[in-house]
Amino acid sequence: MKVVRNVFTALAVLCAASTFAFAESATKNSPAPLSTGAGFEAEAGNRHEWLDKGYKDWSDSWVRLQQKSEGGGLLYGAARQTERFSIVDNEYSVGVYMPVTDTVSFTADAGYSPTHQVLARWAAFAGVEAAVSGWGLAAGYKRTEYDVSRVDMGVFRVEKYAGDFRAAYTFYPVHVDNAGSVSSHAFRLDWFYGDKSFVGAGYAAGREAESGGASGILISDVEEYSIVCKQWLTRDWSLAFDTGTHRQSPYYTRNWVSIGIRRTF
Repeated sequence: MKVVRNVFTALAVLCAASTFAFAESATKNSPAPLSTGAGFEAEAGNRHEWLDKGYKDWSDSWVRLQQKSEGGGLLYGAARQTERFSIVDNEYSVGVYMPVTDTVSFTADAGYSPTHQVLARWAAFAGVEAAVSGWGLAAGYKRTEYDVSRVDMGVFRVEKYAGDFRAAYTFYPVHVDNAGSVSSHAFRLDWFYGDKSFVGAGYAAGREAESGGASGILISDVEEYSIVCKQWLTRDWSLAFDTGTHRQSPYYTRNWVSIGIRRTF
């Protein structure tokens, strides 16, 4: 456990170093915990991806707004613009998170792209989460509709908290209309080193279905490594940061950096 803690300490330092200059321009105040009451949270962010094999870079920019109720429920919406294969798409989404009991919650969201050249025409997700004997269990279903195909995906997750650590495993079975079934597996380990601040490492592997623009739906072997963190800077400001590499064999490898600034009010 000491070795694991040292590894995550190094990752936390890396996260803080990567975001300090950007954070300093947003605030000069000392870090403080987020208020747990009702309120709003807004985020603006950008993700840039570098592809090999002669493909042009990808990029995503987004704004999100979330409202939290006194009972812990969330209502959220987002607008996103993405550029892939030199094609620009826009997407709009809304969602809701509702606690059903003290241990069970429900999530549903849907998104629509009026351009849908590389993004899906629309997608919808519904899922349930439950806390059972110290374990977190989740199951969900996502339907994604493209111009050329339909993708049905299941999401099954199990997670466990131990002290400051959280470990999770997620299984994604996927069926692609007229192309068969594939599946992938994702593993995640997070360390919560402050009040709501954390750093984590992830690994995923399997077979995946993804839009390839004019190439249609690409079925490929995938392997991904990632580092993600969220750092609260003050009571109202936080930074979300992640980076990693995604191998989409045999098509290309994507390396990315993503950063978002969040404000609660």
